[in-house]
Amino acid sequence: MRHYVLAATVLLSAAACSSQQAPQPAPEGSRAVVAPVEADPIPAVAPSGHPTLHPPNEGHQIPDGTASKVTGIEGTYCTAHEIAGFSGTVLELKAGKFRYWFYSDVGDGQPKYPIAGAYLFQDGKLTLNHEHVPQQIWFADLVNGVPVLWRPDGLKSWQQDKRIHDYGVLIKVEGGVTNADTVARPSIKVLYAAENRPKNATKQKNKGTDRAILGSLHQAFAAGPDESALKLVRDNPTLVHDMDDSDCTALHYAARYGRVGTAKWLIEQKADVNTVSYNGFTPMHVVTDAAVARSLIKAGANLNTQDNWGKTPLQNAAQMERKEVSEAILEAGFPIDLTTALWLGKRDLVKKMIKDNPAIAKQADGGSDLWGNTTPLGIAAGQGDREIVELLLKAGAPVNAYTERPASGGWTALSNAVLAKQFDVAEILCKAGADCNVSAGKFYPRLLDYATKHSESRMVELLKKYGGKASERE
Repeated sequence: MRHYVLAATVLLSAAACSSQQAPQPAPEGSRAVVAPVEADPIPAVAPSGHPTLHPPNEGHQIPDGTASKVTGIEGTYCTAHEIAGFSGTVLELKAGKFRYWFYSDVGDGQPKYPIAGAYLFQDGKLTLNHEHVPQQIWFADLVNGVPVLWRPDGLKSWQQDKRIHDYGVLIKVEGGVTNADTVARPSIKVLYAAENRPKNATKQKNKGTDRAILGSLHQAFAAGPDESALKLVRDNPTLVHDMDDSDCTALHYAARYGRVGTAKWLIEQKADVNTVSYNGFTPMHVVTDAAVARSLIKAGANLNTQDNWGKTPLQNAAQMERKEVSEAILEAGFPIDLTTALWLGKRDLVKKMIKDNPAIAKQADGGSDLWGNTTPLGIAAGQGDREIVELLLKAGAPVNAYTERPASGGWTALSNAVLAKQFDVAEILCKAGADCNVSAGKFYPRLLDYATKHSESRMVELLKKYGGKASERE
């Protein structure tokens, strides 16, 4: 399966990595000539009640001192081809005007592209003056000589952790954008100095596995069965250590697709259980089978390793509702945290944790996430748990703490409650001072936009009562 880049929109299929739906057509008036790009790595399955999206290929480390100020900004910018999921952005800046295209598989309510308007560029800050553009603020920079536009959260991650997140940056490319042109998205690796490109700490030089085999490795494991996967690695023993273009090994895929026998054989052959794919996942981050999880743990899997969303294997398993895997990790003695306890529905433990240490309710930094607000209050709100929501608020949980969703802005606990249709919890949050004008996603700049189209009338009236306003949508 191949992926395609649209000139007027960026359409990226993850079909090479999973059995999820094929990409949908781009919005009317936005399709153009296409060019194939490389496939993406391991997909995730959305937790129940969440839209089907795909994981970010984020967190590439960048050496210090590679950025500098830029003086000019005109040109065409786009997301890197490694970005996972059916989404992407193209932005053209010319003579004080901009044109903006976006594509997503969550296409309901999309405006017609391109969106055009005036931009302001001052002191390195770019402002796109149009309400339908979900990310209006960008910061211009040079990284190893390559002009980029940082989203605010992307810039923060780079400045603090020297990591670049694919969703958080647009890379300048040659040429303008017309319906007759192809925008070939560059690899995120163009931002690395050749001598300073980040190296996987556990990565070994490939030992000669045929490139065609590596290219089809993911599909082979996804198709199964276990016996076929086991035969593949036995017939090609270099797959014990070799990585595909996504820095994924056979053990990643055996863990992801529950190929128990294959995983056992790979571990017996000394496959690295802590190998890291370029999206920050170790095999423990993607494992779906408890037996495989136990084998990985027994073989020395590091349970403290964080992926590029900042999640440990336990947190990732809990959020993705892999309860048996979560229990296997807990059985190994790994400590549970409040967000994990909430995701796993351990209500009595949650209440005890809040009672014993109320300060844990005050977690204000929800980080960045695909699915929604990941603060303790946000998780409880999305679950519709009135009692826990009230306990957290009483303990001082900040009602408007947000989690950054890629290209969707900050999501709060109220965002979770509204999208989960949890009216009673939404009312509690509104009374506690929740901002009713936050985002409900890329195509719904404000909660009321979403509620008007998808919620029952009492939710709409509740938001209006507490100051909610609709955006000026066309």
